[in-house]
Amino acid sequence: MRISFQMRDRDRQILKAVNDFQVLQIDHIHTLFFDNNIKPAYRRIKQLIDNGYLDVLYITQVATAPAASQRILTISRLGAEVLADNFGYGTDDFNFASRQIKNWKTLKPMLAVN
Repeated sequence: MRISFQMRDRDRQILKAVNDFQVLQIDHIHTLFFDNNIKPAYRRIKQLIDNGYLDVLYITQVATAPAASQRILTISRLGAEVLADNFGYGTDDFNFASRQIKNWKTLKPMLAVN
């Protein structure tokens, strides 16, 4: 039996941050929204991914093994709907995964800035 997912205010703020920064890692979200314990951050982010609010991309650098791939989070179409309903975002306000985000050469400085 699957428990239904209920969107919380913090979840909406996480979606907003992921979209506004274009891309975030779990560590970024942990620092922004959770206290010292990382387990609740991982659990909630997993729920947001499993329920379709966030997309996860695995970015592999050419010189590293696939196991060393970076997991990055981007907004999904469903997450964009939440932002439109709760924050009044329009079509031009969404930052879905782009070629720039999927390229590790341009992603690395973007993550450093975030």
